[in-house]
Amino acid sequence: MSKHKVRLHKWEDGVLKSLTHFFESMEDAIAFAGTADAHGAKIYSNTGELVYSVNPSVVKGPEYAYT
Repeated sequence: MSKHKVRLHKWEDGVLKSLTHFFESMEDAIAFAGTADAHGAKIYSNTGELVYSVNPSVVKGPEYAYT
């Protein structure tokens, strides 16, 4: 049974899309969440508790510039 659930959130054409991936280790879940092509990622334990949150688009750099 998977121990960590990673839920990704990404806006596409004004619609929020969610994808869920499962990992056995927290390290694998964090590595995936930090490099995912998404606007936000949250990692939950097998009991449903939020244990980690990251914004991969900020970690990679902004996708657009403010003027």
